[in-house]
Amino acid sequence: MRITLRSLIITLVVGVVAAALVWAVLPRPIPVETAVVTKGRFVATVDEDGKTRIRERYIVAAPLSGRLVRVRLKAGDQVAADDVIAAIAPSPAPLLDPRSRREAEERLGAAEATIERTRAGIERSHAQSDQASNDLARTRTLVERGAATVQALERAELAMRVADRDLRAAEFLNHAAEHELAQAKAMLAQYGDGSKAPPAIWNISAPVSGLRKAKR
Repeated sequence: MRITLRSLIITLVVGVVAAALVWAVLPRPIPVETAVVTKGRFVATVDEDGKTRIRERYIVAAPLSGRLVRVRLKAGDQVAADDVIAAIAPSPAPLLDPRSRREAEERLGAAEATIERTRAGIERSHAQSDQASNDLARTRTLVERGAATVQALERAELAMRVADRDLRAAEFLNHAAEHELAQAKAMLAQYGDGSKAPPAIWNISAPVSGLRKAKR
């Protein structure tokens, strides 16, 4: 069989076209990054802004001047009501002037008046709570008989809850007033007539239960 130039050219063209088609359908290589696999510790952190909400903040003031003994509590420690949270040692040779004694007596009188006011508030809150309880019981009976509406029952229940909260608030105010009275008595004891020597250490107790807050 004689091979002509034309047939050779056609064969070459067909081969080139076939090679181009094969190259076009072949999968393309994907570029990747390589690294050596090692064993280690994986740490992930999240940085976000946080908010701290404090329901109630109580500042415990010193009942008298002196030197603060080392505080053993740390920020975040649990504190129960009437627990000793700090202690004050008396200052050396305090000046017992009449003005300081008068100020201590006035503070004691104000604390006693506050006690009377808070006790009256407790009695009033007790009466309101009892009245709200009676009203709620009567309203429930009337609703069961069909003589009162559901809205009236809801108002009676709300009044009962409000009365209970007012009673708890009044009891707390009375407790805080008793604490202030104890502080006033401790302050006045510093200016006694000398017949009874004051103790070497004055203990400061917590007015309520809670957590110790860090000092700023």
